[in-house]
Amino acid sequence: TRKYKEPNPELTYKGVGFVANESEKDLSALPVLSTTALENSKPGEYPITITGANSSNYEIEYLQGTLTIEKADQQITWNQGFDGTTVDSEIALVATASSEGQVSFSSSDESIAQIINRNGMYWLKTLKEGEVTITAYQEGTDCYEAAKPVSKTFVVKPVVATGISLNYSKLSLNVGGEIALTANVQPENTSNKAVVWTTSNEAIATVENGNVIIKPEGWLDT
Repeated sequence: TRKYKEPNPELTYKGVGFVANESEKDLSALPVLSTTALENSKPGEYPITITGANSSNYEIEYLQGTLTIEKADQQITWNQGFDGTTVDSEIALVATASSEGQVSFSSSDESIAQIINRNGMYWLKTLKEGEVTITAYQEGTDCYEAAKPVSKTFVVKPVVATGISLNYSKLSLNVGGEIALTANVQPENTSNKAVVWTTSNEAIATVENGNVIIKPEGWLDT
């Protein structure tokens, strides 16, 4: 018995029925063993053939043998890291199996991170914050056993705001004037777009939820 892609083991035989102290060495021609199994032969059973023995003192019968080729073991190599992964990310998943079979992936929580298959290429799509485990697996082939799965657990983090822009950079209002400011948070996919509005001088202007009201006459830079 051997694994797929391993070399054939040494083929051996044993003779029985010799008399006195005689053995196979007393044959005038020793038997020859062969098998049809090659290194790349697929798992299965292959005959071991024994022929060619000769002796003037014995009638020789042969009991043929069998070489069994079993599926080989395989391993998954997956070197990706996911530290710093944020919500709304799309990441190509790249792992290889020593069998060269297709590696597939699964997610422990599809509400946090989905696995998408696009034309045989796997992608990780993050949907919300939370801890998730992504597992790479290979279910086995005609010649290889299933691989031991490889898992990576990480936390999907929020997308942090990098800046805020307003619909006005500078404006002038009359006493009692009022205007609504709009704040645009960057990037567009920032997880938390809540903003806090403040004024440097409430005696001149008040602001609430972006709504600015001017009190005495003056300028307000925003």
